[in-house]
Amino acid sequence: MNEFSSKQVLFVAKHEQAKEIYTHLVNNFKTKKIDLDYLPENFLLKIIGVECKNKFLKFVASIILQPIINNKIKSYDSVVVCPGGFIRDIYIGLSLKHEKKVFILQSGFQYQFKNIQNLNTKLPDKIITYRKHLFSQSNKIKYLVHGKFYKEILINNSIEPDNIVVVGSPRIKKIKNSFDNNSCIVYLCSSYKYEKLEREELIEKKHLQYLNKLDENQFNIIIKPHPRGQSVESLKKEFPNLKIKYFDMKEIINFADIVISNQSTANFESIFYGIPSYFIDEDSNLKFLNDSIKTNYKKLFSDDLNSIIINKEAINKVQKDIAKKYIAYIGLESANKIYNCL
Repeated sequence: MNEFSSKQVLFVAKHEQAKEIYTHLVNNFKTKKIDLDYLPENFLLKIIGVECKNKFLKFVASIILQPIINNKIKSYDSVVVCPGGFIRDIYIGLSLKHEKKVFILQSGFQYQFKNIQNLNTKLPDKIITYRKHLFSQSNKIKYLVHGKFYKEILINNSIEPDNIVVVGSPRIKKIKNSFDNNSCIVYLCSSYKYEKLEREELIEKKHLQYLNKLDENQFNIIIKPHPRGQSVESLKKEFPNLKIKYFDMKEIINFADIVISNQSTANFESIFYGIPSYFIDEDSNLKFLNDSIKTNYKKLFSDDLNSIIINKEAINKVQKDIAKKYIAYIGLESANKIYNCL
């Protein structure tokens, strides 16, 4: 038995950004041994997709994967799942069965949460092992969230406050502010394709269609695809007048004076990097967000653009204070908060 045998953690990641959080933890903290289970590498999940919505395929996959996962988690003390997807429930349910410490780590933007635990009485929830334990012991799950805002969402959906810990987002690094870039607006695309989010797709298409019609000589706009979203090639084909460029978010200071998106955690990243960033409020879909980090895209391109660019440093200072409600800690401080929970 090795020196880490009583301190092992299994970190379950469903996409590359979650995997980066794992890397951040293992590179900076050595006391606990943390192993990675990267879902996209699973052969079955490659075929049907981590975010599969087909109920029959989900049922078949859960039956096949249940004994494999059950055997895997036995050697761990704690299991961290980052973030959702139907496969998450198998890890959580079986971990609860074996009395492991179970954590759900927030990865991206979240504006709603439905707590259906303990309310489901369907037959599968009574006879399938992982579902039986998931619904009967959900009060043992610990939720690690970005900020106070997300904690309030969970509390409003009957999650006990003691089961929620604000840990921030470790993927946001501390980068020195830079205001010497060209005057440019960056629109951040979402992962609606990967997550299969129909409403978000319709909203984003509407935004891009509007931007595609703007005078490119008057407005310098870059469209940044999401790592799990529509490809550069696909976007160029659909919106030929737009400038499409993929880059890592920590490079955003080299491109943007202003950042806008439908809904993206990267908006908050941009604010912490020193760039005024706005969620485009579509029919008050984002009414829960502070008004200082929202805008209407037509208003932005008709009235507000020059004012924001001229006053970007003052605006960013105000936005940064607001953003701390949504993401309380960043970088190593956030990683330390997560690590101390495990």
